[in-house]
Amino acid sequence: MNLSVGARLLLCAAEAQGHIIVVTDSAGLHVQAGGKQFGAGFDDPRRRAEVESELSELAINGLVAPEGAVRPVTARGYEWIDENRSDGPLSDGEE
Repeated sequence: MNLSVGARLLLCAAEAQGHIIVVTDSAGLHVQAGGKQFGAGFDDPRRRAEVESELSELAINGLVAPEGAVRPVTARGYEWIDENRSDGPLSDGEE
């Protein structure tokens, strides 16, 4: 499975705590995984679209839960991480 660089970084960061936190409020979209911020108060609609696309990509592939403020990494997500660990999050990641 070939994931975008952003989706790989997000999933690999989520491994540490086992989930991605997603909150949308009047200040924007806030995404946190493994103690790292992947988005906060996006004034840039292009960047917000990128992060939303990365979240969708992970959910569509069954790697994280598809909805909710807390999106746990699934068993398939952990398998993907384990299979691609040697590649690193920025490699091509094809299986």
